[in-house]
Amino acid sequence: MGFKTVMSVCGVDTPESEISALAEFCRAEAAHLSLLVFAIASPPPAADYAFTFPEVWVQERDAEMRELDDAAKRASARLQAADISFDVLTEYVDPYEADDVIGLHARYSDLIVLTPSVRRSSAIVASVLEGALFHSTRPVLILADGIAPSLAHETVLLAWDSRTEAARAVYDAIPILKRANEVSITMIDPDARIEGNGEEPGADLATYLARHGIRVKVDRLVGRGRDTHDVIREHAIDLGAGLIVMGAYGHSRLRERIFGGVTRAFLDNPGVTVFMAH
Repeated sequence: MGFKTVMSVCGVDTPESEISALAEFCRAEAAHLSLLVFAIASPPPAADYAFTFPEVWVQERDAEMRELDDAAKRASARLQAADISFDVLTEYVDPYEADDVIGLHARYSDLIVLTPSVRRSSAIVASVLEGALFHSTRPVLILADGIAPSLAHETVLLAWDSRTEAARAVYDAIPILKRANEVSITMIDPDARIEGNGEEPGADLATYLARHGIRVKVDRLVGRGRDTHDVIREHAIDLGAGLIVMGAYGHSRLRERIFGGVTRAFLDNPGVTVFMAH
């Protein structure tokens, strides 16, 4: 199965260059682009009486909604000129419902593309990522700065730890892995036990992927106590990999939010394009 419906979320400040890049990506994939122009509403100020809000706050919300509509019109005009299949929707939501709303839209897509400007937006990036991964179970393609979105890569690094999240990412990425000339199953300090990564770490996955006609090799790396994110990124650079496939949120989401984690590190500094699933 290919990726026939691609969803992306943009804010009111998303550069037109990113929208053009999304259009070219969907043209190359013969995919429909569903663009969600999204904003999280300003919270109401404390009021003296229940359901009584200052007029300035009401005016502020009206201005934000007009700004959202203007951004959607600009995006529609850009995509109309690109001559691709697309739709543009807007959502202006309260903070508590942001994840659910994005997840609802994402359920009707095959892939969610996270552009650099949204990736750097502290206001909406968590809602986009968690809405896609946890409220729709769709994979996310995280774009690095200055790199055009693509699913065609000569070399792909597959970060493997035998956990459920990584297994889901592998399954979702099979159409991409089939295109590559080489897929590196990359493991860091693998646990060579039946209960861990198997007696020969990576061999079971390599056999599974080979049945799909995917050309694989297994790289078992020594971490030496370094951050997992740094080891994976440096190995991707050494391989010349244009894509990293990985599972998201190996720890609880609360722990990741507090302490960071590999997911957070790749959001902050992906280096290359990252395909992430949960």
